[in-house]
Amino acid sequence: MKMRRLFLVMLTSLFVYGNLLSAQQDTPPVASPVDHPLRVSGVAPGMRIAGQQAVYPLAAKAAGIEGSVLLKFTISAEGKPEDIQVLSGPPELRKAAVDVAKTWTYRPYLSSGHPIAKEITQPVNFRLGDTPAEKAEAQANAQAQLKQAAAQDSKAKE
Repeated sequence: MKMRRLFLVMLTSLFVYGNLLSAQQDTPPVASPVDHPLRVSGVAPGMRIAGQQAVYPLAAKAAGIEGSVLLKFTISAEGKPEDIQVLSGPPELRKAAVDVAKTWTYRPYLSSGHPIAKEITQPVNFRLGDTPAEKAEAQANAQAQLKQAAAQDSKAKE
């Protein structure tokens, strides 16, 4: 009797295990997000695809001014920024932020497969360095450049 019961348990276990295996073979395995990170190829709508980096104004750098300038503008159906407005940021950095935004090109947003204009906000960051030493060095270099430019300007006026 015990032998028969053991045989039935083993047979049932094999049957269940076999069904599990065949079910797993019928459905493709699902990868966990940890095993395979999401990779997006190509360029998403609204992503900047071309343009220059912001030029740090020498006077602002020499004064040790840093921060973010928040811009609001419309990405046209052609991917160009239009109607650029400054929402916030240090006044000494605003013109440089607007000037660089004019050089940018974006992948246009799409609606039903057609490019459309869309309003966005975009920060432009100005940093002198990551550490206090880097910031002090960048500021000192800018101050030296300003002095040199002033000296050359006074020689040119003579």
